[in-house]
Amino acid sequence: MAASNPNNSDKVIKRIWYFFFLPLFLISIVLLFQIQLVQGPHLAEIAANSRLGTTNLPAQRGDIVDAKGTVLATTIQTYDIAVNQRLILEAIWHETNEEGEIVQTKRGPGMVAEFLAPILGMDEAELGGKMVGNSTYVILAKDVEVATWRKIRNLRFRGIEWEAKTKRIYPAEETAASVIGFVTREGTGNGGIELSQEENLKGTDGKVTNEYSRYGQVLPSQFAELTEPINGKSVHLTLDIDLQHRIEDLVNETAKRNNAQAASVVITDLKTGNILVLADAYNQPIGTTPQASKVVQYAAEPGSVGKVFTMAAALEHNVITALTPVPAPDIFVAPNGERFKDAEPHGYQVLTAAGVLANSSNTGTVFIGSKISDQQRYEVMQRLGLGKPTEVGLPGESAGFLPPPDTWDGRQKYVNMFGQAYSVNQLQLVNAFATIGNGGTYLPLRLVDGYTLPDGSYEQVPYEQAQKALRPEVAAELMKMMETVSVSGSGQHFQVPGYRTALKTGTAEIFENGRYVGNSLNITGVVPAQDPQLAIAVHMYRPATNNYATVLLADLFKSVVTEAVRARNIPASDSQPQTYPVYAN
Repeated sequence: MAASNPNNSDKVIKRIWYFFFLPLFLISIVLLFQIQLVQGPHLAEIAANSRLGTTNLPAQRGDIVDAKGTVLATTIQTYDIAVNQRLILEAIWHETNEEGEIVQTKRGPGMVAEFLAPILGMDEAELGGKMVGNSTYVILAKDVEVATWRKIRNLRFRGIEWEAKTKRIYPAEETAASVIGFVTREGTGNGGIELSQEENLKGTDGKVTNEYSRYGQVLPSQFAELTEPINGKSVHLTLDIDLQHRIEDLVNETAKRNNAQAASVVITDLKTGNILVLADAYNQPIGTTPQASKVVQYAAEPGSVGKVFTMAAALEHNVITALTPVPAPDIFVAPNGERFKDAEPHGYQVLTAAGVLANSSNTGTVFIGSKISDQQRYEVMQRLGLGKPTEVGLPGESAGFLPPPDTWDGRQKYVNMFGQAYSVNQLQLVNAFATIGNGGTYLPLRLVDGYTLPDGSYEQVPYEQAQKALRPEVAAELMKMMETVSVSGSGQHFQVPGYRTALKTGTAEIFENGRYVGNSLNITGVVPAQDPQLAIAVHMYRPATNNYATVLLADLFKSVVTEAVRARNIPASDSQPQTYPVYAN
């Protein structure tokens, strides 16, 4: 047998080296280069990202406050208390003596329930039952206050856990509920200011991103990132919540006594347009159900209150003065054959124009309204704010219904002279009277005065441009005519001792599906007449009886005026009423 040739062995080894190991070596070098230098940063980033955790930092929702800064809505920190039913089995408590020696040991769910029940105000047996089982997370109590959470945390029981939350609270409870709205469980506004001011109130959430070790420790890292939350703005309303509360009590009592479907009061500062009171009857404590504001979302015929607008148009176009003699028969027959009558029979009368308003004569009003064109009346009504939303910033506002003259039929053109065949909401009505009391200058209503920004500075909502609606002399004459209503006419029941008032009453019949279903009652006025400061509208919708506004709203109106002048420190009138004669000579 021949011996192997060493040279052949070397050749085999070299071939293996060149054709197998060397390529593997070169491939390894290339891969190493690729991984470390080319893909290295990317792979490192992937590895780091796998250890990153991002936590949301919720923004604090802004408060809602009244004109004096009284908090109407705010957010507080609360906690949900939970139990890990597996870990609670390991909970232990030692009782020690003065020397620190253990004298008693207790364990498990029963012991924990014994301690937690009085803190949470729960039944001990019921609480202990919730702790028994195999779940890792069972809620024991929701929305626990911070002080209570601290007591529980200090016990340091194994298996007791908690989750931080926020809760929206409303200290005024049901007061102004239809104005404020509420916040849903998801944290968004629903209804009222909470909805309309959502973008200002909610703020912007922040976040924090950290890199963690395998043991959960925060690592210093280039990937750590913090975005601070931007808290929401606090919304400042023009409301006087103390006055609002007292007026709501009065409205509720009157609505319940008359079994009315709705009732409301609006009070504005006519010099600024600020809404001081926006009160609806039957508000409930703020919860999880929207409460509509009848003041804003409902519109109804103004009834005889609308006669003021016909007088305004006639005065504005110089076809009458307050002393113009006006025939006021029981029945007036229009040129097209339409017949109109007054509420009560009285025989043939000749009234002054002021007397027509004071006695609330339909026939006299139609006679005056017929002296100007439909378009002229329509334009004056528009300038007084009828037929368009006030845009005070509450959702669902009704624009009312004021059809243009070219749509009026043969009867509409007359009945809208005395407040029928069109509708208004209470904000429109009160602001029309505020315009008259303000010398004929229309000021848009304001409900939001401004915002407190996250840095503590105050940002006021600018006042909108005032508009001239009536000539000042026309507004002054209307004020005197409306004071005549209060002193010598249908408004005598509404006089407030010590204060001169200029007002008009109105009762409109409500028809649904062609049949009469009840009345809509209004009393709207300006106080005090010699120095107008407040415009006030009182409304009742479908009371159980069909009495007039002069009967059902007198006490409410007088009480509202009394509360309002007291709250605003308005001095009593120091001059006698200025009125016109009711009957022509």
